[in-house]
Amino acid sequence: MTLPHARAAAFCRHAVAFPIAVVALYALIAGIGIARGQFDVSSLIVAGDRYVDKAAVPTPIAVRAQSSGYDGQFYFRLANQPLPRTVTGGGVTFDRPAYRSQRIGYPLIVFCLSLGRPALVPVMMVLANLLGIFVMARSAVTLRERLALPGWFAPAVMAWPGLTVTLLHDTTEIVAAAWLMLAIGAASARRPARFMASGVMTLLTRETSAVVFACAALFGGRPTMRRLAIGLFPVIAYAAWRLFLAQRWYGIAGTGQSFNGDMGWPMQGFLQTVHDCVMLQRPLSPRPGPNAIRNIYVVITACAIFATGLWTAWYVPGALRAGGLRRSIAAGWVGLAIVLSTLSAQGPWIDPNGYFRAFTEFWVISLLVLAGTGLRLPKAAAALAIPAWIASVYFLL
Repeated sequence: MTLPHARAAAFCRHAVAFPIAVVALYALIAGIGIARGQFDVSSLIVAGDRYVDKAAVPTPIAVRAQSSGYDGQFYFRLANQPLPRTVTGGGVTFDRPAYRSQRIGYPLIVFCLSLGRPALVPVMMVLANLLGIFVMARSAVTLRERLALPGWFAPAVMAWPGLTVTLLHDTTEIVAAAWLMLAIGAASARRPARFMASGVMTLLTRETSAVVFACAALFGGRPTMRRLAIGLFPVIAYAAWRLFLAQRWYGIAGTGQSFNGDMGWPMQGFLQTVHDCVMLQRPLSPRPGPNAIRNIYVVITACAIFATGLWTAWYVPGALRAGGLRRSIAAGWVGLAIVLSTLSAQGPWIDPNGYFRAFTEFWVISLLVLAGTGLRLPKAAAALAIPAWIASVYFLL
């Protein structure tokens, strides 16, 4: 190994320098996004006047006219009112009250960071995600060392474009992935209490990982009572939270539509998305040229995600036979892959880059499966990954 390569490898193994550098990079990306929003940090909330009344919010934020906004507007309300009792409050109206309220983990962290002061919420929403990026990067370094993974693992985890989408839309995926990686780290260190706490926070931040914990507990090894009790504890705690919300929002219109339009037949959403983009049937830009480019971009990136799934699936049987933590991770991957395959063309695939967010946990688990095989990526892969990631960021910004 040449000296520059040795230094780069040592840098990616450093538990402080690497996370700080990654946070600095994403802070720069956030800064660019804020600058594009006329230097208003609240522009990253992406609030729309269909759900947000600009005159009624507890602190001034940017609100787009004639827009449905994005998920961040609902987390903004939860960060100001962690336990809302009405569909409309604090200037924000929930589209699906129980569904939005269940993802309390990220808004609760923001509420604590802002000390309950609404004026600080927009800034703390960004800061919470940057803290999540730091935790992800540090956890990636720790897992690489503890599980003897190849050196490419940590940078590959942090190069996922979904982190950029999340950061620029004030949504939950970064924080959820951070808690998930902490839970996996706790499992590798045999720290059951830490695992259960991190697991609960993972599911309270984003419920899609419930299938990871359930499949890992049920199929990741011999199902002893202790193993099941520890492994399923986060799922049971999340189920209790959902039951509480169901009772709290009972009778409210739209409460039962948690996954309305988000899920369908396996692979239907992916295939419909690719078909529509190939036929240039998606209006991703008002101008023909940029619209064609963006449609092609969606096809390429969607197929790349699908290819990653196929590539990982090739190694899953070996990981299941290996036993131990590798088997648990592989079992969790299978469950998550099945659920994500049902995402509909009207769900996360409808957004020109929202599917990156939806596949964040899938990316992390997939890389854990691939890295666990000791796979050594060729230098060409790294060389191709850099311009591909830069291109992704360009389109996302």
